[in-house]
Amino acid sequence: MINKEELKKLEKLAKLKFKDEEIEQFNRQLNDILEYMKELDELDLSSVDALLNPLSSVNFFRDDKVEKAFSVEEILKNAPHAFDRYFVVPKVI
Repeated sequence: MINKEELKKLEKLAKLKFKDEEIEQFNRQLNDILEYMKELDELDLSSVDALLNPLSSVNFFRDDKVEKAFSVEEILKNAPHAFDRYFVVPKVI
């Protein structure tokens, strides 16, 4: 169980500010969560296999093959501005 003093320490460590009623609410909610976790700890899961992935899918990666790519000229023909073999963009900094 978490008490108000521990919650105040967490508030300070996280550099957060809570109102007193929020502290009360969080204290109640965190203790409810911890109580539920305690209930989960009591379950006998010795006959249950660990779940490594909730999906039964397989990776669908394509083969790593070299394919025809666009030429630099084809890529740059749609650029608003280009110089030599590069895109020209407005200065940011």
